[in-house]
Amino acid sequence: MQHSIVFGERIAVLDAAAYSQKRVFSFGDGEIAARRVLTDDEWQDYWTAASMLYSFGGGVQLLNDSFANYNEFVDSFNSLKRSIADGNSPSRQGRDLTRLANRRLSNYLSSMRLFLDYTECRLKRTYSEVGREVIEFDSFCSGLFDRDFSYRFAYKLRNYAQHFGMPIGMVSSTESIVPGPPEGRGSSTTVAFDVKELLRVGKGLWGPVQKDLEARAPSIDVALVIRDVPKALNSIQDQLLVIESEQLGASEAVVRATLEVDVGSLRSMVVGSYEDHGDRTGITFDDPPAEVIEYLAAKSTS
Repeated sequence: MQHSIVFGERIAVLDAAAYSQKRVFSFGDGEIAARRVLTDDEWQDYWTAASMLYSFGGGVQLLNDSFANYNEFVDSFNSLKRSIADGNSPSRQGRDLTRLANRRLSNYLSSMRLFLDYTECRLKRTYSEVGREVIEFDSFCSGLFDRDFSYRFAYKLRNYAQHFGMPIGMVSSTESIVPGPPEGRGSSTTVAFDVKELLRVGKGLWGPVQKDLEARAPSIDVALVIRDVPKALNSIQDQLLVIESEQLGASEAVVRATLEVDVGSLRSMVVGSYEDHGDRTGITFDDPPAEVIEYLAAKSTS
């Protein structure tokens, strides 16, 4: 994110060339200090490295957003289950909770695919469409699709939700008599995907997942299949750290060297330039990719 700060007065010692130069600034104790001027090559190297880290960080944020959407879905799903157990499923509350769970599941599935699609495009932009990193990413995701039913079902279910409607189709409560003494009543609740309906409405959408659905008919428990999807996405992110380790490490080294920070926080240093505001002077700068570097450091020690 770019920021601008305008000082209360003009810095008289600056000449015209100073406003076109990129330089390092430090922040501390309420003051801003100008440090070294970067050469054109240093600036280009820094911007290339920082841009790579910004782009990687965008994927991390999308992954975190998907986890937030997953947690929102879980909250509404659990509320729906409690409502069914309390005998409220035919009520307005039960219907509203079913719609809410469906909506939040659709949001989660969309954010999952957004992370995957963004990552694939990012890798192709960074390394070319035939780069090693792209090939290894595609290979890992294809293998995960083949061996993990929850992941491949969720991947296809997002297409279903986008084109055909809400995916959760079965909500019910079955009452039973519990052996005594004392004799009592019990109940089981079911929130499931209606396999027959998914196949009927989705028709040819499912591809290789159709056989999975046919084998699991007539229903698939929502909780049993969806709860494993975040773990699959985490495995993809962990693999990205392996695939891109060399480039991420090299980019971090360039950023740290440019900002003159070997270890610790980068948040007090920026690269920017002076701005001429007539009777006042300002500076404009971008946040360094500190959050991404902190994320990488945390991952390396976990």
